[in-house]
Amino acid sequence: MRTGKLDKRILVQKPILSNDNYGGKTVDNWQNVYSMFANIRPLKQTEQLIAAQAAQTITHMITIRYRIPFIESDWRIVYNDPRIGQRIFQVDSAEPLNSGNRYITVRVEERRP
Repeated sequence: MRTGKLDKRILVQKPILSNDNYGGKTVDNWQNVYSMFANIRPLKQTEQLIAAQAAQTITHMITIRYRIPFIESDWRIVYNDPRIGQRIFQVDSAEPLNSGNRYITVRVEERRP
């Protein structure tokens, strides 16, 4: 991955949880963890079908530089697209792109704001 391909400014957020009346947790708000540049790639239809067979709804792959803290599966990524407005991506999983720990590939599902 060339650095020039990381051309979208994103905001990585983690949930702020509170107890609900039933002993569970609910998301009250979102806390910004860090802002960085990323490459956002929509999956091809064949890639979406493979993800669907694995019971996942993955719509995009987002590549970012390796950062600590590592992205958790309950976090989300927000991108303010200049053409269509705010886009929200719910994280499914994140893993290093290669053994060098320079980049992370994040599998996400786009959600409506």
